[in-house]
Amino acid sequence: NTEVQVKKADIHFIETFPRLTIQLKGLQIKDALEGSNDSLMVLKSVELGLDVKKLFVGEYTINSCNLNNGYIHIKIDEKGQHNYNVLKPIGEKKEAQPFSVKISDLHLNNVEVRYLDQRVQNNHLILAHRADCKLNHDVSLTNLTVIGEFDCKQIGLFKKKYLEGKPFSIDANLIYDNVANSVEFAESQLTIEQADFQLKGKIVVEESKTWDLKISSPNTDIQSLISLLPRNISKELGAYKSSGNLYFDGSIKGVQSKHSSPLVKVDFGFSSASFYHPELDKKITKSTLNGRFTNGVNRNTSSSVLSLQDFKGYIGKDLMEGNLMYKNFENPYLDIDLKGKFAVESALKVYPIQKLKNATGNLEADV
Repeated sequence: NTEVQVKKADIHFIETFPRLTIQLKGLQIKDALEGSNDSLMVLKSVELGLDVKKLFVGEYTINSCNLNNGYIHIKIDEKGQHNYNVLKPIGEKKEAQPFSVKISDLHLNNVEVRYLDQRVQNNHLILAHRADCKLNHDVSLTNLTVIGEFDCKQIGLFKKKYLEGKPFSIDANLIYDNVANSVEFAESQLTIEQADFQLKGKIVVEESKTWDLKISSPNTDIQSLISLLPRNISKELGAYKSSGNLYFDGSIKGVQSKHSSPLVKVDFGFSSASFYHPELDKKITKSTLNGRFTNGVNRNTSSSVLSLQDFKGYIGKDLMEGNLMYKNFENPYLDIDLKGKFAVESALKVYPIQKLKNATGNLEADV
């Protein structure tokens, strides 16, 4: 249904028997969108493995597929038309069977994948260094298993970008319902740098997106949570270690469109935790915290709230405790209380300040 270019095609049979291997070099598939000059797929090489025995009886079964060095750019325009409708209808022949694909070995090697949905202003870009997949597709369902290493260039939601430059790995089972236009995450694990998360739920994609997704990390550590922060902050704090119980539990639920956003809730915290730098001789010990973030009733920055409640922690024998409420990220309202006493010298051994070389005495606060 669109222009396809191949610089060179080779067929290997004898050395790969009973599999027939078709190798395509310099593959380019144009967008299937009318008037578009962009490409859906540009790859240096593609290898397809077909079962010869089934081929002789008229069954085209692709056992393996390797996609190497290039990009796949999936695009949906504002009218809901997509650029991957590359196959023409099969017609009304009585002998025609519904189109299906089953690939037990699908590999992506250094392939950039972009997903652009102009209806809801999503623009996601990742690089698959190596991904091993299994694909089972028919008219109603597509089942995709993915295990691989990636670089996240960006997760673009509206005009904001998240997780820029973050490496991640994934071990996921995704079920696409081609009739309901939904994708379900089942038994899926995502690791962003050092942070392990479990994904579960469903996203329905129509003119708008309907989210019902849960992300959790029931037993994590400080390094994992720090790795999610912007790189300039995580680089400074990345050497810190932790012990004790830390948790992260988030959800995204609701409709995402040009005029609305889903509700985001994140609960996090720790109990009986210690934080320390391996090269420094002081710790924050016996620490507790309950935290929550939500984008609120308006689902935007004006109704967003960050709450840090019931913080307690010891530096040596000195106790620090406090609470913080930060509301309305556009016109901030701050409610904070802090109480405690600590030796300044001990505090600097927990978190040194570069230009402050020496300090003594005690600091007592009730604010």
